[in-house]
This record gives sequence, structure tokens and C-alpha cells, in this order.
Amino acid sequence: MLRKSVVTAAMGLVFIGSVLAPGVAQAAKPARVFVQVGKGLKDQQADETTCSDYAKGVPTPGMPPMVTTGGATAAAGAALATGFLAGLEEAKARRAGYERCMRARGYVKVALAPAEETALRGAKGQPAREAWFTAFLGQAELAQRVEAAKALIQDLPEVPSAPVSTDGLVLDLAQAKPAEGAVAEGGALLVVPASHLATARLTADYPVSNMLGINKRGETGAVFHAVARGPYSVQWCGPFLNNSIQGQITMIGCVEAAGDDFKVINSVGEAWLAGDLDVGGFPVDAPPKLEVSPTDLLGPVTLSLTLDKITKKGVRLKVSGERDGKTVTIWRGGGNFDAEGRLIVPLWTHRLTLARQDQGITVALAADGDGRNWWSTGTP
Repeated sequence: MLRKSVVTAAMGLVFIGSVLAPGVAQAAKPARVFVQVGKGLKDQQADETTCSDYAKGVPTPGMPPMVTTGGATAAAGAALATGFLAGLEEAKARRAGYERCMRARGYVKVALAPAEETALRGAKGQPAREAWFTAFLGQAELAQRVEAAKALIQDLPEVPSAPVSTDGLVLDLAQAKPAEGAVAEGGALLVVPASHLATARLTADYPVSNMLGINKRGETGAVFHAVARGPYSVQWCGPFLNNSIQGQITMIGCVEAAGDDFKVINSVGEAWLAGDLDVGGFPVDAPPKLEVSPTDLLGPVTLSLTLDKITKKGVRLKVSGERDGKTVTIWRGGGNFDAEGRLIVPLWTHRLTLARQDQGITVALAADGDGRNWWSTGTP
């Protein structure tokens, strides 16, 4: 989103000739613009640029790899369909990321009066739109309109920050146990105790459905856990019941803000730890009613950094949460050995040094991390 597009960015409007692209509010829903009391045009343009840049890096959840066995024509058709679907989901993810970023920076969407919307639509060219927006920010009743808009905001519960956390878990690296001796493929290189970042109990049923007529619900009393997937992306994940021809099935769903509304994204994993997300989601116009607990309602989880495979040049690794004999993988990666035959796995406040020994891998754990985590490990 270009810096010059402050008004169109704030409204979600994209003008293409005389056609107004999807994203502009329909007649039944007045157009709204992001504003913040005390912020002028130039400051808002800078924040929009920051949030736009952030949104470009927001991942699209659950897009599967293209697989086809129908020859070149089928592959081309699958690529076209997959590309189209990926484009739609990418646009949704970026727009939601942009809006989360703006909200996190203190901006609120204020609804325009019909005359204001007409005047903005009639402003031709960026200078005219900037002049309209500057006048809008200068109105005496702006603060009152912002407070009224804040009162209408529905949101998910806030999540505390933790310096050493990932995928909804807080790691106790002081109690981490590195492996002793050489580890073969499939063995654990490091075991770390962990607790949940935040948990909450659902105080009312939370039914959702999608356009395919698939219905499911979170039941009163179900426990959800918070997952921070980025600086402005927080989800609350928990069990949903889905009545199918096979009977009642429990699935994991993660609720996140999606613009002014919300969506529930299917996830692999268990009730105590959500894993990878599926593509798309169930749109819903309200968040779940969650009562955050001061204690961990789900209890401890053990994280294991496992040696998945030894390659010619390095290793492939994975991190999984383990509990009650079940596992949920939350990271896959790896890297190549350096000239000295070592590979460093960053662990926030610590570092794990891997070295090849015969047919296995040895490890050494040191409390000298630089703040990076295992996502910064190179890929083989």
C-alpha cells in the first residue's frame, strides 16, 4: 500500500477506473476510515506504510502444495485453480494483517455520514482525497466519534507477552535437558518443559458454519489456549464438535480477528496444542465468550527437538509438543554444518550446538543466545 493512498487504505477502497473493488462497504454498511485522535495526515501515512509492509509478510495459512497425476493439461489446470485460490487467501490474510497492525497502533475505524462518504467518493485525485482527510481529522467532534466507535469494537481477549514463547507455549529453558552422547535419527536432541501462554474457558456455546453448510460448535466449558503467531496475530484455539455421518467428531479450531469480523480456522493438533492451520476458515461476526484463567487450565507440555534425518551436509529437525502419548509438531527445519562441522540452533536466551559424531549427532547447550529462535536455523 503506497504512502500516498492514505484514504483508500483507511477505507479499504480500491478504485479501478470507475469500478469500486470488493472491500468497500455496501449501502447497508457505511464506509469507515481509520483515524487516531492527535495523529495528522503525515503520521498516519507513515503508520500505514509500516502496516502495509508488515502485511506483505503475513503468511497464508494452510495453502497445500499442488499435487496432480493427470499430465501437463491437468497440472496446468490445477496450477491455475490453486493460484486463484492462493491469491484470494493471500489477499484476505494481508488485509486482516494490515487491519490488526493499524488497530495495534491505536487506530479506530469511524463510520462516515452519507454526506462525508459522498464527498470522499467525489474527491478526484490523491491531493483532493488528502485535503478531504485533513479536514476530517480536524473536526471538533472527532474524539467523540472515536470513543463511540471504540464502544462497538468486539475483540478477542488480550494475551500476555513472554520473552521465550512460541506457538502458545512458554518454554522453561533453565530446565532444558540436552541429550547425552550421540543421538541417532529419530532421537531427541533436547527436551524442554513448557506451559501455556494463556488459557480461557468458553462461557457460552460458540456455533459456526461455512458456505458449504458444514456446522460445528465450541461447547460451553471447553478450554481454549492462546497462540501468538506474529507481532499482531493472536488466535484462541480449542475443541469444536462437528456432527457428521461418522458421528460426533472433535476438531481443533483457531479463532482470529479478520478485519471487523472473525474467522475460525481448522487446525491439526490436540486440544492442548494447535498445530498447522488449514486454508480458509469459517466466517463469524462475533468472537467467542472466553473467561481468561490466571492459571494454566491445560497443564504442562513437553517439547522435544528431534533429529529427523542426517543428510550429507547437515540435518533435518523438528519440534513437537508431547503429552499423554500424543505429539503435535510445531516446527520443521534444519541446516548444514559449517566448516568446523557444527550447526547452531538459536533458542532465544540459549544456543544448541550440534556436531556430527560417527553415525549420530552430539549437542551442547549454552546460555548465550542472541534472542533469535529455531526459525533462524538454516534450511538444508
